Amino acid sequence: MLISDSSRVELWSTWISNKFSKEKNILNDDSWIQYLLDHREWIRLRSEIVVIDDAIMNRYQYRIREFLTDTNGTDVSCTQAFRIVNRLSSERDFNRNLRIVYVPRSKDIVDLRNDYNTCQQQIKRTGITF
Repeated sequence: MLISDSSRVELWSTWISNKFSKEKNILNDDSWIQYLLDHREWIRLRSEIVVIDDAIMNRYQYRIREFLTDTNGTDVSCTQAFRIVNRLSSERDFNRNLRIVYVPRSKDIVDLRNDYNTCQQQIKRTGITF
């Protein structure tokens, strides 16, 4: 299910966070998911645009991890970012309805994760609660 850019961001954020927490094999860290959501536009602007033809979709339909690994050598840790930047709620949404996707760069996601971890450590050290 694709959600149009005109949708309200906060509603979409809540919806996608709920979907991610229900999916197995997805890191169940609401703060990290929110961090990715907060940086969605930055990730999208730095992502590679890939046009998906029928041959690609025949091979990778419903299999985001294999698509990321085989087509760009992108680390599977980018799966969450890929789903967020393309507004896909699950692997089932990676289907024939897609023609163009944004593929995040592994380095960008690793850098974001490092920034996130640093922020989390600083928050714990200072005792700030939200």
